[in-house]
Amino acid sequence: MSSRFITNVARIQITSSIRRPAIARSHRATSTSRFNVNIITHKIRNQTPSMALSTSTPTEVPSSPPICTLASLDHLVLTVKSIPDSINFYTQILGMAHQSFTSPSDPTRTPRHALLFGSQKINLHQAGKEFEPKAATALPGTADLCFLAEEGVETVLERLKEKGIEVLEGGKVVKRTGARSALRSVYVRDPDGNLIE
Repeated sequence: MSSRFITNVARIQITSSIRRPAIARSHRATSTSRFNVNIITHKIRNQTPSMALSTSTPTEVPSSPPICTLASLDHLVLTVKSIPDSINFYTQILGMAHQSFTSPSDPTRTPRHALLFGSQKINLHQAGKEFEPKAATALPGTADLCFLAEEGVETVLERLKEKGIEVLEGGKVVKRTGARSALRSVYVRDPDGNLIE
């Protein structure tokens, strides 16, 4: 980042299809009712990435070469109690796009569901009917996720309150540390109780 770089990013963390979501400016976000949603926004003004994370400890370099070097996250899986409820929340509140598909390796051709945003996606598994292989403990409400939103965090907070969605942490914007910089966030929960920032 150059010293003149100025940005304002809102981050949404969600606890608990093909249109690109409103989940962050770098990804976009919108709102709906009955659920808790956390959104974080940050401003970086005249700072380099190292300045933005000046309170963090230095990155440790592995003592021996790793097997591989990861570049980015492709998708993650949420085990949910109700796929329709999850689709409604993530599309109507967080602006994700719903996609239905079948896996070429599944002989039963069972329909699967995914939520798309930015260049990533979330696959949904119905609790008790998970696709194999799956996580050792695949349970609804065990995730803690943070998303970046296109809108400013104050705008997101206002829209969440207008929709009657409970915002955690006293219903306020809070300061957090993200992967690349300091963040300003809001927190809510999805229908399964997953924490969303």
